[in-house]
Amino acid sequence: MRVEGRQLRIVYDNAKQYLTADNCAIGVESYGNGVVIKSTARSGYAIFTDAAKAFLFPNAVAKPVKADSRIGCGASIKNKNNYCALEFGGTEVHKVLCSDEVGEQDGLTSTAITGATSATTIRYHLHINNVFIAAACSVGQLTLYFNRYSCAANAVGNGIASATVSDAEPWDGDNVTFTATLAAGAVFDGWYSDAACTQRVSTSLSYTTTAADLTLYAKATQAAPTPVQASTSSAQGRRYRPLRYGGKQTACGRNRTRPQSRRERIIEWGDKCEHY
Repeated sequence: MRVEGRQLRIVYDNAKQYLTADNCAIGVESYGNGVVIKSTARSGYAIFTDAAKAFLFPNAVAKPVKADSRIGCGASIKNKNNYCALEFGGTEVHKVLCSDEVGEQDGLTSTAITGATSATTIRYHLHINNVFIAAACSVGQLTLYFNRYSCAANAVGNGIASATVSDAEPWDGDNVTFTATLAAGAVFDGWYSDAACTQRVSTSLSYTTTAADLTLYAKATQAAPTPVQASTSSAQGRRYRPLRYGGKQTACGRNRTRPQSRRERIIEWGDKCEHY
């Protein structure tokens, strides 16, 4: 497992794609400069769109382990009550005074962040002391960090044609599917969590589970080949040479002359003869 970040940098050019205005202006110019948010009231909110959250979150259930935030803002009057803040679910997690102009904070681990999902409302709150003060946010950069795992599928024995996993590097909250393909005539034993195949986790060829650091082993038993039955020799259908007795050709192809009174039996098996 490793921790990997997903970063979204919001500037003037993409502000309208990633933010929705609530009592403020999004992606406009202020004093000749393009800004992300411009104040039109004492408190305005720029809410992250679904597109922004799809960029930040790998799936619908993953929760960040930490976050980094960078905010650039300013106001016509440098007052401590003029600020821009990042909020998760209505909870302020990072605040930058307009008098400071730029603020960065790494490794934020507020429970509002670590408990958030893509369904959580994330927004920038641009606050000014009174309506006669002009304030703006020039940049908003947010990085969310998630656990990312390693998965592998291995084949054991000659009964498995292939063993695969749908995602070798799934994010926290992802599902992964292990799939085995059998060799001809093989019988599937199951998926195992150990190379010795003693800890079986599933008997299905296709096994789906929640992402984690996971290596599984697919095992199948190859059916023993059916032995070929050896054919036995038979006299049936064999061509025999003619048998002759008493000075005539025998089945062995020899001329034999014996007294008519002598009993002779000739047995042929292949090309051999025995005489009794």
